Amino acid sequence: MFGKKGSKGGGSSEEMLQKEEEEARAQAATWENIAAQPKSSSSGQDAAASDATDWATSRSLNALKKAEESSKDAAGSGEV
Repeated sequence: MFGKKGSKGGGSSEEMLQKEEEEARAQAATWENIAAQPKSSSSGQDAAASDATDWATSRSLNALKKAEESSKDAAGSGEV
């Protein structure tokens, strides 16, 4: 999906950002899949687990958005 630009010197931070972004996407997808599973019962523990899943999904998506924004900012600022 993302090709390497061929520069070996300054690409490490960009590669780290890409790796973090990929990990955040994978985590978000995992939590979305878990959240999408049918809820089998309505006990208090299930409600708490659902709330925890919603929180974790939201947190992962927020981290992904921040990573994308900082990636765009870094690309747009023309590294000095």
